[in-house]
Amino acid sequence: TPDDALFAFDGGSRLRARGNDLVIANTSVHQIRYWNRGSAPVVVGGVTVNPGTVPNVAFGLYTRDAAIANDGTIYMVEAEYDDCRIRQYSPTGALNFVVGNGGISTCGSGGDGGPATTAQLNYPSGIVLDENAGILVVADNSGRLRAVNLDLANPQTFATVVLGTGRIASIAGQSSYDWLLTDSGPALTQVFRNTPTQPVLDPNGDLVVADPANNVIRRIGTADGTMSVIAGFAETGTLEGFLNAPASLALLPDGDLLVASRSARVWRLSGGDREPFFGNGDPTFSGDGGPAVNAGGWSTGVTS
Repeated sequence: TPDDALFAFDGGSRLRARGNDLVIANTSVHQIRYWNRGSAPVVVGGVTVNPGTVPNVAFGLYTRDAAIANDGTIYMVEAEYDDCRIRQYSPTGALNFVVGNGGISTCGSGGDGGPATTAQLNYPSGIVLDENAGILVVADNSGRLRAVNLDLANPQTFATVVLGTGRIASIAGQSSYDWLLTDSGPALTQVFRNTPTQPVLDPNGDLVVADPANNVIRRIGTADGTMSVIAGFAETGTLEGFLNAPASLALLPDGDLLVASRSARVWRLSGGDREPFFGNGDPTFSGDGGPAVNAGGWSTGVTS
């Protein structure tokens, strides 16, 4: 966040920063909450949020992640049993469905190339909004990253994939899983070993995503459509660079990457180097009031 605070969450929910404020996907109670850390009221999803308050601003089934546009529009991931979809709450609070529909949206992997509102998602794990391009990127259990063109008037090209108006298509990965076979190549010819998680945009507008089962971080070029490993133990990696099941990512303004992993630490990755940022490797809660690197805790989510 602009005040240089880091938020790490011990639990099953997901945190996202929006400027100096914080968005909380409160999974178990099916809510999106918004923490206004500023000095003036803001409107999010049609709800006026006063300074210092953390009200509910949206509701969805098993809310796994959220993205919020500059105008206060909320995009919310929900995945519960056989119901997988993405809801949109407009600045006035009006509800639309971006992927899936208003009925039961059966979880699955179908619909690539067609309208997003009739497509299926396979238990989506995270989203990121590229507001400049009008694109919403979704990671799900199909082993792919998929992009939705939110523009209902103009086709878009994203990571070399042409997206019709309101359409969804794969931009990385295949509908299968495998070990990491190469460090670089066309994103649509490579595979994830398991579900990619929590995509984020770097300062260049490229996508960065965790591949937890391969213990690596990968970058997808939104201009050239290539995917490459940028951190972790891969074909050209070393044990010193090992990341134990990276689960959550955040990018700092200077381009450094924060990674929460199963090592019970948050790492800072900078220029190919890795250094501890939070946690001492002990998953037991401890250390409040002391240095962050000496504290105990198991951070499952991180945002900045």
